[in-house]
Amino acid sequence: MTALEEEFARIPEEVRLLIGAVRLEVPELEDGSPSPPSPAVWASALFAATPPPAAPPALEPLPPLRVEPDEVEIEEVASIDLGPVSVPEPEEASEPEPLSARARAALAAGLVAAGALCWLGWTLRAFTVPIPASSLAAAAGRADGGIAAAQGAGVKFYDRGGRETGSLTLEKAPSSIAWDSGFLYVVDGSGKRVQRWGDAAAAPDAYALDHAPRTIFVRAPYLWTVDADGAYLRQYLMTESMNGSFFQQLDSLKLPDIKTRDLFITKGGRVITIEAETGRLLSLSPEKNALVLEKSDDFLPAYARTSAHLLASDGPLRLTVPNESGDETKVLRYRGILDFANR
Repeated sequence: MTALEEEFARIPEEVRLLIGAVRLEVPELEDGSPSPPSPAVWASALFAATPPPAAPPALEPLPPLRVEPDEVEIEEVASIDLGPVSVPEPEEASEPEPLSARARAALAAGLVAAGALCWLGWTLRAFTVPIPASSLAAAAGRADGGIAAAQGAGVKFYDRGGRETGSLTLEKAPSSIAWDSGFLYVVDGSGKRVQRWGDAAAAPDAYALDHAPRTIFVRAPYLWTVDADGAYLRQYLMTESMNGSFFQQLDSLKLPDIKTRDLFITKGGRVITIEAETGRLLSLSPEKNALVLEKSDDFLPAYARTSAHLLASDGPLRLTVPNESGDETKVLRYRGILDFANR
């Protein structure tokens, strides 16, 4: 069997039937024998031998569908009588019955008990320092949770357990102190300056002012002061230069006609102070060139209203409050109704 016959024998039967009597032009080799056709030749022959498919018969369009009206029967549906629809008249709201005297007394007792529990909660969170309320002139909170307390012409330092850890002797009795970034700031209420202590053994830095501040608050690099008359709150920028340290005034806001004690500035610019006569905690907000009363909280017990102090320091608002006998002082964190956190 020749090579051509062998290749042709390998083609499937159905393909050979399709090829039929197609005559392939097969070139001859040099020895005169025919060369086997290539796959491309077989494919050309296959497609040439395959007749094209017949076209499908054309479809005649269907006649349009028509429905005569007489051929459609419509069944009438009887109407449904629902009758008259009645809407009930709304009932008149009855007036609430007034509380009886016994209920009012119970409500008042409950409010008093809730206030007492809140005060007890604050007291349980406190620590006590052996400072009589009458000798505490000012106080500042420290970053470690302790406090600095001004007594006479000196300042004593206490840890958060109420243990004394050090002291500092001053030239004059301070009217206000503040603590920030490891430094103690002191004013005496009469001199036009602020002293900054970093080490009890070293001399303090002195910052000159254009007035004698009565109260200060520090959050570096800013200083806030209240003048001796309590009329204005001033804000300064603390600056260090080759010529020394000085303050650059930024703002001056008129305070309301309220005698205040101590100072605390929130990060949002609200002013927290204590009303000296009533002991109310006041929240003041800036409006144009003045400070206006925003909220107040009368939470201090009667015996502490004239001797409580704000701890002037950067951090949570804390207060020093004397015990009922007045021979010791408690340090409390404020958790009252004035919501000024992060404001």
